[in-house]
Amino acid sequence: MRHAILARVKYFNNDNFLEKIKEIENDKSYRFAGTMILKRDAFKHENEVRLLVCMQSYMHDSDINAWNIETYGFKVNPFEFIESITFDPRADQWFVSTMKKYCNSKGFTCPVTKSKLYDRSFFKDTGIAISYIPVEKDRN
Repeated sequence: MRHAILARVKYFNNDNFLEKIKEIENDKSYRFAGTMILKRDAFKHENEVRLLVCMQSYMHDSDINAWNIETYGFKVNPFEFIESITFDPRADQWFVSTMKKYCNSKGFTCPVTKSKLYDRSFFKDTGIAISYIPVEKDRN
C-alpha cells in the first residue's frame, strides 16, 4: 500500500475542473492525492510538484502506525534547487520583509518577493486585460 506520493500538480480552470477530477480518479498513481493535487491555472507558471504523505492510519490498513512508517531521505542543495521564493499575495508586508531577511541570513540569493497575482498592475503587466478602470461605489 502506498503512503506517499510525489506528483506533478494538475492545473484546472472553470471549463475543465470536472475533467481533471475524472483524470485523477482514473489514474491509480493520483488516487491517493485526490484534489490535493489540483491547483488553479493562474498558478501554472509555478510548475509545482507536491510530496503528499499520509500520516493517518485510516486509509485502508488499520494496522499502520504513522510513527513507524519508514522514511527515505535524499540530498537536495536548496541554493541550486530553489530559483525564487514567492509569498502569498495576501501576506502582510511586515511578514514578507521579515522572511526576506531570514532567507538572506540563510544564504539565499534568489529573488524573494510577494506575489502580484491580485495586484491591479498584474493584469496590465501580463497583458491579460487591456485596461483597468476603477469603479467608485455610489455613496447614496
